[in-house]
Amino acid sequence: MILGDDPSERLTRLTPERLSQAPERAALAALRAVLEITERALLCANPELLDESWPTQRGRAHFRSLRAAHRIMKRGWALEREIARYERHLQQLLDRPLGTSLDDMPF
Repeated sequence: MILGDDPSERLTRLTPERLSQAPERAALAALRAVLEITERALLCANPELLDESWPTQRGRAHFRSLRAAHRIMKRGWALEREIARYERHLQQLLDRPLGTSLDDMPF
């Protein structure tokens, strides 16, 4: 996920012009915000996740919740990568010269 990303920077990217070019940017920005909130909440609830050796530490009553939180975060990171990939392809599409065929869309 995007821990440390400046949310105000993301909002400035969502101008009416940019949204009119690709309205799905609004949904992607909302999804990214939810992913960021989820990651931060899971880290606050499970600060052990910040220690890379947590999987080898035994005897914790909430070990199952740590594993579940880590799986959620890993899936969030994967989703974030897919969102970024989609946005790159979208930008390539929008950067094409007028009159270019859409038959070879990269996605």
